[in-house]
Order: sequence, then C-alpha cells, then structure tokens
Amino acid sequence: MGSSVGMSMGASGIRAVRTSDGHSFTVETFPSARSVPDAEDVAHAIRAIVDRPDAPTSLGVAFPDPDYSSALKTALVEEYVSEVHIISEISGTIEKLRAYPEFRYRTVALYDLGATGLEMTIADIDSGTI
Repeated sequence: MGSSVGMSMGASGIRAVRTSDGHSFTVETFPSARSVPDAEDVAHAIRAIVDRPDAPTSLGVAFPDPDYSSALKTALVEEYVSEVHIISEISGTIEKLRAYPEFRYRTVALYDLGATGLEMTIADIDSGTI
C-alpha cells in the first residue's frame, strides 16, 4: 500500500500530513530556526521524510508565492531530493474543490488566517483565474 505526504509551511512552522490508506492521517511538525520557515528549512524536512524506511510514494509541497517555489526548487537540488510535486497553495485548493461533484460554486473567496494575519484570495473555479 502506498503512502502520500503533503507539506505546508507558515509562521507556525512546517507541517507534514501523511496518509497510508487515504482515510487516516497523521500530522508531524518540523521545527524552524526562523519565525517563518525558509526554503532550506522545508528542504531539510523533506530530506528527513524521504530518508526514512517508510518514505512515501508521493510527496507534495504547497508554496505561497512564485519566489518561494523557485527557492524551494534550488534548496531541494542542494539536498539531492527529487520527485517532489510543488504546487501553489491556491492551485491545490482549486483542484480539491473541482474534485467534489456536489460543489457548484463558480467563484470562491479563500482565506488564510495564520499567525501573521489574514490573507484573502478570490478565485474562479472554472478558469482557475485568481
């Protein structure tokens, strides 16, 4: 049976959510020396996960903005880690909403209320326009 890990980062740290059967989940938090984890912190956390005997068959990381994505790709190369799916947080949310047939809204307001404040995004589900 395969497992998957999804990762996100924010002012409260780096979180990895693992599922082995698609139904039950475990959450692991990785420390960061900074108040907001940088790409190197995330790459170190990913390295720790893929070096384990129970390494996932799939690993995805949500990034907050294009600059972070670029820095994360560079940090992963330095950690000799490949096969990581890097997607934007908003794109991942839109795809998740599209997967629910009963979801019938075209435009949504997405918010992130984290330790550093509130961020609001308006997205068109059909076109993916933000």
